[in-house]
Amino acid sequence: MDDFLYRSVGQNLAASIASGALQAGDRLPSVRALCRERGLSLATAVAAYRWLEAEGHIEARPRSGYFVRAPGTPLTRSTVAERPSEARLIGTSARTMRIVDAHRRADLVPLGAACPEASLFPAEALRRHMNRAALRDPDLIARYVMDPAGLPALQNAIARRLAAAGTPVAPDDLVITLGCAEALNLALAAVARPGDTILVESPTYYGLFQIIETLGLRVIEVPSDPVDGISLAGVEAATRVAGQVQAVLLVPNFANPTGAVMPPERKAALVAMLNARDIPLIEDDVYGELGHDGERPPLAKHWDRRGEVLSCGSYSKSLAPALRVGWIAPGRYRERVEMLKFRNTVATPPLLQAAIAGYLDSGGYDRHLTRLRERFRHQTARMMQLVDAHFPAGTRLSSPRGGFVLWVELQAGADTDLLAERALEHGIALAPGSLFSQSDRFRHCLRLACGQPITPRVEAAVRLIGQLAAAL
Repeated sequence: MDDFLYRSVGQNLAASIASGALQAGDRLPSVRALCRERGLSLATAVAAYRWLEAEGHIEARPRSGYFVRAPGTPLTRSTVAERPSEARLIGTSARTMRIVDAHRRADLVPLGAACPEASLFPAEALRRHMNRAALRDPDLIARYVMDPAGLPALQNAIARRLAAAGTPVAPDDLVITLGCAEALNLALAAVARPGDTILVESPTYYGLFQIIETLGLRVIEVPSDPVDGISLAGVEAATRVAGQVQAVLLVPNFANPTGAVMPPERKAALVAMLNARDIPLIEDDVYGELGHDGERPPLAKHWDRRGEVLSCGSYSKSLAPALRVGWIAPGRYRERVEMLKFRNTVATPPLLQAAIAGYLDSGGYDRHLTRLRERFRHQTARMMQLVDAHFPAGTRLSSPRGGFVLWVELQAGADTDLLAERALEHGIALAPGSLFSQSDRFRHCLRLACGQPITPRVEAAVRLIGQLAAAL
């Protein structure tokens, strides 16, 4: 069987479904008819249909054949009022740590935390690069490092990738961090003081609330569209009064939890608006390279002409979760960020930086990304299919084009806090929607992580969550 051919046939049929040439409920040719029409072997035709079924495009009906599936109900562009919330202090760390504690249990089905399966990453290749770096320069292990900016080799490698993505950044304008979390902490500490107000999209990743809380900052939430990202009208209203907001913190590319991507023209308009009002923008780009179609959306920093955009990223989601190597391009705040980095952690371990730099320079990263994006796309599509099949009628889903999280909206009145408690009793960890906002707007929602292979155990867990949701 030709692996490339079966996928090509499947993608061709998927395109026909997407264009409307094949409609929901249409019967597809039988396997043998497909063989005759396209000159395929029986094995290739079967594999093409199985691929389409796994991707959620078609369904097999016993003794009837294959049919185009009716899609689940998608989340549509937001009709929610675009008014920002009132500024408030927040208290979310205790609830967040309960989620973290639950995911330490090896017996749970991990559908709450956005942690990809370890087998998806090239651990052996990274180990070889670490060994080579240590043999070439033993001082990487023994020398006390006093350089908070980072290893030039890694700065150069990251700068090349950013330039390829359309955002030229000089290597020495980068600071290497302990993952994206440290980068975001440094960015917020560089632009704000305790008591200042940070604007975020809503819903947003609960870890950002935890960072804001730890730094003693206040938060304003602006509604975010599940397709195009934060409401620009809401940002304009919240920042109209000078001094009301000290910084904006967003995930413009494949937002967590909705998967939204801000179109380029909206990013450009946002940066221009904030530049005109002297408000820094902190962008979390940790998912930026995980587009399912292989496209890498531009960073908001691409449109920054004043050094007011602080871009943060990491290889924790895309390459080496355990190494915790990230970066920040802090623009005009570089000197302060470097000082804060030195005060907090002095430097990022150079051996870890050398291993990442070696892997990026080897060309292996792009090959790895191609495989990883495909896995995340497949796993997310399969999760959508399972939710569509087993959750109560009226459930709506995001349609993420990147990353590996799925935002699920149950009918109004559902309580996913209670659902998460019930699921935990059955050995399943969930992330209820209330974690992603300081209001009660998303109490009927939940986020499902799709970073794990969709095994029969995961399928059974999703089926059970659907039953529990229906019972509630």
